[in-house]
Amino acid sequence: MARFEERRKEFEARSARIVAISVDPVDASQRLATRLELHYPLLSDEKGDVIRAYGVWHAEKEIALPSIFVIDQKGIIRWKRISRSVTDRPSEDDVLDIVERVVH
Repeated sequence: MARFEERRKEFEARSARIVAISVDPVDASQRLATRLELHYPLLSDEKGDVIRAYGVWHAEKEIALPSIFVIDQKGIIRWKRISRSVTDRPSEDDVLDIVERVVH
């Protein structure tokens, strides 16, 4: 999350907003957002409803799989990457390139 905060202005320059969602309670999400100095929303989905709807629920661990979705202004998912571990994530450059290609 901190990596994307460091590049947030580049996403915003492309009319892209960063939003994070986790199963953590609201107070835990707020503490994390404060600690990481995030200036984008870190939403709490304690019941996992949204996380399940997006197909990224890890039932065994009861958490969301690390995932990135690029969604256009009409709410259409234009690209997604669902990782199996916290280390298996695309770079910010890769996501910026995808935003350029599929949204603009």
